[in-house]
Amino acid sequence: MADRLQSSTAVVVVVFATVGQLLDLIVELAQRNATGIQWVASEAWVTAKMLTSPRFHSVLEGTLGFSFPGVRIPGLKEFLLNIRPSPQPGMDFVNMFWEEMFSCRLEFRGNQSADVNYKGAAEKPVCTGSEDVRDIDISFADVSQVRISYNVYKAVYAIAHALHTLLNCDSGEHYGKCDNHKSFTTLQAS
Repeated sequence: MADRLQSSTAVVVVVFATVGQLLDLIVELAQRNATGIQWVASEAWVTAKMLTSPRFHSVLEGTLGFSFPGVRIPGLKEFLLNIRPSPQPGMDFVNMFWEEMFSCRLEFRGNQSADVNYKGAAEKPVCTGSEDVRDIDISFADVSQVRISYNVYKAVYAIAHALHTLLNCDSGEHYGKCDNHKSFTTLQAS
């Protein structure tokens, strides 16, 4: 890819990628001292701190990027720090996260444990469920400037607000009570 970029007559390169997908290319171009490329960056990598290293300045100088504004979602950090594993349906991702982060196994997951296929899985300690996410050094709880998550938050809020309106929850003499038997079409919901 680096050879192709250097031999190309293109001077503008638009990249839709994550920083992980792009890093090896940028490292290679920096080693080659490749310059003169105008990068147009997607949100996924334009905000990556690791690319602000001085060793990449000559390659990425003048990059034009687009990103969502970083905001704080009230209550998100507290919610994330209070997540706990559970045998309840719908908790698979939390349970897998828990086993991975604390290098343990949840007994109630049985053969579903991600580590079952690996030698030594039985040697991992059993998770207690009271392990604390605050005690591990990961960016999981850093929600100081969420971007994409905020757009999901806004989308869910917009859908909930639209349904609330469609069900007449704020009209008439029964303010706050919804017409749960009202039917509507997908066209009305859009």
